[in-house]
Amino acid sequence: NDRLGLYYTNLATIEHKNGEYYDAEQNYLTALDIFKSLNLENSSTALVQNNLAGLYINIGDFDKARALLEPVNSFY
Repeated sequence: NDRLGLYYTNLATIEHKNGEYYDAEQNYLTALDIFKSLNLENSSTALVQNNLAGLYINIGDFDKARALLEPVNSFY
């Protein structure tokens, strides 16, 4: 359910803030998979994509960040 997606999002956010980038990336991706499997293409999905893009910016992977931010911009 979507609560599980929120759990992974929150866990990833904590890991991201603690500099645990690999674990954060994996948990953001898990959250995205959960939301997409539930057909929840909404603000929760956009938030995870935005946070994951921020992580990619932090580690210097700008191409991955750009690929995630373009669909988020169309949501808003």
